[in-house]
Amino acid sequence: MTNKLSNVKVKLIVIAVVIIIVFAVGIYSTVTDSGHSNGESAEMGLNPLGVIIFALGLLGVFRPKTVWYLEIGWKVKDTEPSELALIANRVIGGILLIIGLGLMFS
Repeated sequence: MTNKLSNVKVKLIVIAVVIIIVFAVGIYSTVTDSGHSNGESAEMGLNPLGVIIFALGLLGVFRPKTVWYLEIGWKVKDTEPSELALIANRVIGGILLIIGLGLMFS
């Protein structure tokens, strides 16, 4: 039962990531105006790569156990992540948040 529940969680996370990617690309393409007469394009939108990295950073900071499971946990049975692994996922998530913010508005 626990394994089945874990598989459902992984599928939901994958679906959420795909939705975020589609949403980010949609925002970027709708706010990018390329209809200027002088050939310039005025980009006013968010960079989709920044949105994706920011979303992954949020996942790492607020759900480090889920990140650990997606990275390592699915390979082994009946194991829990160490405190060091959870701290590392939070730190890396924080770094990704900063990088994602920088990319979103650059």
